[in-house]
Amino acid sequence: MSEPWKPPSRIRNVAADSAAMPLPTRYAFAITQLLVLARRSGITSPTVSYAATAVTGPMVTALRSDRTLEVLRPFRRIAAAIRWRGDQPSLWEENHVEIVAYGVLADEQPLLRDAFDREFGAAHELRCLGLFLNRDTAPTAAGHEVVLSSVNDTLDAEVLRALAKGGTRMIAQRATGYNNIDLAVAEELGLTVARVSFYSPYSVAEFAWALALAVDRRIVRAAHRTREFDFRLDGLMGRDLHGRTAGVVGTGKIGAAFARIAHGFGMRLLGWDVAENPDCLALGMQYVERERLFAEADLVSLHVPLLPGTHHLVDARALALMKDDALLVNSSRGGLVDTDALLETLRAGRLSGVGLDVYEEEAGVFFLDKSLEVMTDERLARLMTFNNVLVTSHQAYFTRDAVGQIAETTVGNVVDYFAGRTSDNTLVPRRETGIGR
Repeated sequence: MSEPWKPPSRIRNVAADSAAMPLPTRYAFAITQLLVLARRSGITSPTVSYAATAVTGPMVTALRSDRTLEVLRPFRRIAAAIRWRGDQPSLWEENHVEIVAYGVLADEQPLLRDAFDREFGAAHELRCLGLFLNRDTAPTAAGHEVVLSSVNDTLDAEVLRALAKGGTRMIAQRATGYNNIDLAVAEELGLTVARVSFYSPYSVAEFAWALALAVDRRIVRAAHRTREFDFRLDGLMGRDLHGRTAGVVGTGKIGAAFARIAHGFGMRLLGWDVAENPDCLALGMQYVERERLFAEADLVSLHVPLLPGTHHLVDARALALMKDDALLVNSSRGGLVDTDALLETLRAGRLSGVGLDVYEEEAGVFFLDKSLEVMTDERLARLMTFNNVLVTSHQAYFTRDAVGQIAETTVGNVVDYFAGRTSDNTLVPRRETGIGR
């Protein structure tokens, strides 16, 4: 019977070599040296795992729990790549994870890759795909433990079961909204689900104002005219917003940012939400019933999430309450507005302008080039015929600042998953199944 294997002395002595260093630095130094020695010596994974068990257990815990020590950021890549088997750590050679991201936009990809590389280095692999995740594309996720989804992906029961069958264990949504994910089925399948609960509120608030000003001052029509060297002003008259009333439906972070801009314009502020925001009250906002807000506001801007209670919040009744020359802006979720009711209102010659960055049937249309196809969505096509309606393709969030924050938070959610942690971003916590550990 052969003697039990023992690691070379040069690996056993790594911890002693760093004994004079501060504790966190010593842990980081130890694991780094282990990897360097392993690579230089051609030492196999069992050797490195043996050393990691003896030397780096406390380091893994320390580095994973402390996200504030930027000086240790390069070492945290290594710590994030260490996974646990029972109560023992093992290194990335044995736990290399392939991660796939769906619906990745061209301008988004470098920001997502940069955040990924800064956190993981070469420990894990990221594939960025432009296609959306649905029943037809779900087989492409086979073998990928982590899926980074977009808001336009379809993660219903059928897709989630296909993902789980293919080995997916974690879904990280690169968005705040998650109404495209069947959370109950995800929990049933033992899938971890996380989202981005916060990113720059200014990106959406500022874009909502861009829509409001564009429809109020007929910017798009004016630009089209001047491109054709038509410099007439007929039909381009707008109105001052100073002194008029802004109705903010939803006064969370984005709604509050929108209200601050409205305050800067010198507008009277009305608000509606389930809870009053002290920051909005400080601006002089008056919280009123929803019906009063619709009736008195010259500009209505929507900033609430899409929930069963907010679906078609702006319906025929709400639209009937609004002033004939009011402006309506929706940069939140398409399902907040009853499109059929809005079309009837516009056909009646009511509302001075409508700015929509979202549409209730946008899935399968937005983010895609449909310019060479027949637009089969009749409601969307009809909306585009009104010269006082401006439709954009869900781009309010799309600033370098916001997308960069989304990428960093998404990667942080993956790190939390590897570490077995939960956070405010966790929608369905990790359930230990013995798989991937």
